[in-house]
Amino acid sequence: MEKATTSTEKPVVALLQPKEESELEEACGILRGIMDTLNKPRRITILNALPPGITNTFDQLKAKTGLSTGSLHHHLKELRMAGFIYKTNERPAEFGRTDFLEDLIALVESRGREKTEELAKIMPVQVFKMGNVPASVSGDGG
Repeated sequence: MEKATTSTEKPVVALLQPKEESELEEACGILRGIMDTLNKPRRITILNALPPGITNTFDQLKAKTGLSTGSLHHHLKELRMAGFIYKTNERPAEFGRTDFLEDLIALVESRGREKTEELAKIMPVQVFKMGNVPASVSGDGG
């Protein structure tokens, strides 16, 4: 299967780590575009129907998502334009997730783990500073 190239040539991490104000504006614009594209439940349904590394035909996606022909066509077009999915040149054409989407998911998961670990380190300290010591910690179990 021949995979179409995405519209974004820079790695996702590079796009999200601006160094100058103009780069910050560009990064914010990219993030707004990502959020605008993904802020549609039907598009998330389509992406969930496309597991990583597996392609599906239009008819397969239609059966998996339950979307009408017109709605599926519209949302696939938007996801392709945003670089989240690709379409093969085969007949029938197949659709799959792009490396861009996989990189974005990995970045979000990585940042989420980092933030969770950071919160786990500071959370008990914050609770104690506020005077809200859990009974299990203070020994006043009841």
